[in-house]
Amino acid sequence: MAAARALAAKNQKGNPQQHRLTRQFNHLDENEVDQALAVMDKQSGNMLNNRQLLRHPAYRKQWSLSSSIEFGRLANGVGGRGKNLTNTIKFICKGDVPKGRHKDVTYGQFVCTVQPERLEPNRTRFTVGGDRINYPGEVATPTGEMLVAKLLFNSLVSTKGAKFMTMDISNFYLMTPLKRPEYIHMKLSDIPKENINEDKLLEKAHRTALSTLLPPRACTAYHKQGY
Repeated sequence: MAAARALAAKNQKGNPQQHRLTRQFNHLDENEVDQALAVMDKQSGNMLNNRQLLRHPAYRKQWSLSSSIEFGRLANGVGGRGKNLTNTIKFICKGDVPKGRHKDVTYGQFVCTVQPERLEPNRTRFTVGGDRINYPGEVATPTGEMLVAKLLFNSLVSTKGAKFMTMDISNFYLMTPLKRPEYIHMKLSDIPKENINEDKLLEKAHRTALSTLLPPRACTAYHKQGY
């Protein structure tokens, strides 16, 4: 964040547009950027969410591909691409949602970020609105206390020649079994055309929307707090 601010300040001299962008950027702290879960437009300085990125002429192609890859990862691939497929979601018709579960149907939320260090820098992640989930089982993600982390890091820096390693488990939440399926209501316009054709979603859509099933083998904490 600090490096980005420095770069913006360096480029603003003599450029009114860059100056306006820098002022807007400096009003954002890191928490605000994290909460926005969006991508900054280099020209205007506006934060663009998933829908805006998919409709923007300068970003439509690259972010449609990113979104398509995410849906393929959660389902069973798309266009013959994809690895580590999880079968986390299954597209169903609205009428397939059990009558007693209509109040439990939640919404989907898209998280878009740019991570230049990754092989796929444009990252789209589909998350579940946790405030609408009425799941009877455990949905919390256990975390270590701050004191434990401080003790660990203090021991590391105090030990001569010590080494430290961290690991990130891919698709950790997605492979957690559920006791029962959960349901998501989605707009068809939020799904890339490639996935619509691949999964024949026009046959399952009710007007302009469809439902998504999280089968019992899917995740218990696949929402923004645990992602």
